[in-house]
Amino acid sequence: MEVAVEPSPRASASGPRVLVLAVTLSAMVAGCNDDARFVSGSTDVDAGADRDASGEADTLDARTGEDVNAAADAPRDGSGDAREDAADDPGDGRPDGPPDAEDEPPPDVDDVRPDAGDGLRACPHERLPLAAAPPGDCNDDGVDDTLQIDDGQAFDCDDDGILDECQLIDDACVWYGRRRFIEYDAGNLPIVISMPHGGLVRPDDIPDRAAATGSRDVNTIQVGRAVADALFEQTGRHPHLIINQLHRDKLDANRDLDIAQDGHSETVTAWREYHAAIDAAKRAAMRDFGGALYIDLHGLVASRDKIEIGYLLTAAQLYRNDDRLDHPGHAYRSSLRTLALRDGAGPFSALIRGFDSLGGHLQAAGFDTVPSPAHPDPGFDDDGSPGNYFNGGYNTARHGSRGGGPVSGLQIELTWEGVRDTPDARAAFGDALATGLLDYVDHWLDIDPTARARVEVFGTDPGVSERGDEGEVTFRRSGDTRASIEVAVDWSGSAITTAEVWPLPSTIAFDAGEAVVRVPIIPRLQASDDAPDLLSVEVVRGPGYNVGAAAGATVHVGDAHAVGVWLEAPEPTAEGDEATLVVRRDACGRPLDVPIVIAGSAIAEVDYTIAGLDEARVIAHFGASDSAASLRIETFVDASLEGRERVMATVDGVDAVGPGAEPASAVLEIVDAEGPDTPVLW
Repeated sequence: MEVAVEPSPRASASGPRVLVLAVTLSAMVAGCNDDARFVSGSTDVDAGADRDASGEADTLDARTGEDVNAAADAPRDGSGDAREDAADDPGDGRPDGPPDAEDEPPPDVDDVRPDAGDGLRACPHERLPLAAAPPGDCNDDGVDDTLQIDDGQAFDCDDDGILDECQLIDDACVWYGRRRFIEYDAGNLPIVISMPHGGLVRPDDIPDRAAATGSRDVNTIQVGRAVADALFEQTGRHPHLIINQLHRDKLDANRDLDIAQDGHSETVTAWREYHAAIDAAKRAAMRDFGGALYIDLHGLVASRDKIEIGYLLTAAQLYRNDDRLDHPGHAYRSSLRTLALRDGAGPFSALIRGFDSLGGHLQAAGFDTVPSPAHPDPGFDDDGSPGNYFNGGYNTARHGSRGGGPVSGLQIELTWEGVRDTPDARAAFGDALATGLLDYVDHWLDIDPTARARVEVFGTDPGVSERGDEGEVTFRRSGDTRASIEVAVDWSGSAITTAEVWPLPSTIAFDAGEAVVRVPIIPRLQASDDAPDLLSVEVVRGPGYNVGAAAGATVHVGDAHAVGVWLEAPEPTAEGDEATLVVRRDACGRPLDVPIVIAGSAIAEVDYTIAGLDEARVIAHFGASDSAASLRIETFVDASLEGRERVMATVDGVDAVGPGAEPASAVLEIVDAEGPDTPVLW
């Protein structure tokens, strides 16, 4: 017979931090449609209106609809250009200066094409679209959504034809596997919790595993639901819960498939459903928040007196002092690899046993935990032998980031008394763990768990030139777009300090339902002969949104009297594969040969070869109308373990394009085919 499974309760219920990422000209991202609003300064631009007959298109305030230029159409300096007044004193904290009546008014850069006497013009640039997912493949993974649902690799708990991971889940939404052995409560927080060993169901038609012991992790499912209830109490939102309702004697969902069951078709299906649900939950959290934390819940025998958090580190490694534990080799081998090794992550020891670690939060709430500030390691038994410690199993290794995936994870082994034994204990612990998880996600992942929108910025036209080319950056909001929000941004670079471009907004306003806002980058003509400039923009975390992976963009501002040349680095390349190094310039009109100097730890003709390479130099050839040239790099398998080797390319700018040209370099990383891409040594 089959034991009835109690349905999920949800089935019937309804310090700002700047992140920087340069975006190259080849950036293509999955996103929303291309409908967008253009923003200039801090206002909306309606290019078709000129209600005051000023000769300049009205600049309309986004909230009042009034022309903010109305009072400024009579320029203070007599130049005939009200925008010059704004540039002289933008009121945004940037250096300003007195109005200059001799400045050229550039309301339309197409009319400003200075002749530098070199026969060059701005290179044409196509605006790069924000790519949308193909129809019928909302997660853009190359597999039809319907096929994924039918195959149990993706889920549609509300039967609306859209994958759960591609939409906002607001109300209760629970999916059950084929025989209700697996339960997936789809959530809307960046927290994924799995419970592999708490199930009670023992169908007669499924034989016990050969390794069956009759044991299970009692009340871990109830604890998981208590954590979910506390998270909902604190945020009004739910974590993702994945539950194996089968008894561990039938299916051990914390093992590889060959060990987890004994070949019965029903348990094979249940195992696949379980891990597919965890994968789908992680994808949904990444889509909504850009990051997530995975937790695998287990239960200890009653004799153990401390909660144990496993990061795939051994007890012997935890006995080491903080200085040794902070060696990057430990982070690299842990289930928090991606989180621990990201820029600005802080000491690894603080992440796993500091006051802001998850163990630190539980210890502060009165639950003895290893590792934590009070118990940095498992300690020793009375006879002097090392204490027992569970450091994580199959699920922690598979669904954490030890293999380099984007979602980091950990295992929690729960004590019995005061944690799992009574409803009151479970509720108290659930509240403590919920509080700790929310603080942990905020502090270490830099994610506001209650904000369901993500904002990114892309250089959709990063080619700007005083020779007559206007550029553009695009801000995109994904996730929940229903509310209006204001997004703080920070502009920097030599183009700002030298006033090479017209004033730019310090905030980007998204109206309700709006997903894309475009900001034109309009160059100001400079009379002096100076080098090309860089303009960078960064999205700053703020209320109501999180910062996505594409947190920053960089555009080049070409000079009217000099040529800018720069390089785009390819992605890391495995030995034996080919890579392409792209060389770009901002002025076209005549052929150009640019010498590129090649250096780095990789050895030419041993680790790689480049056609035309001669004494550590190669020439990038530009035709008269070419804005880019390519260098093909072929790498070799050398049958030795060396870690990542680097090919560094540098533009020999002075010889190639004359004084004032912008120097540039790029690095290709060659990844070993024989072993880990980064040797771990200590």
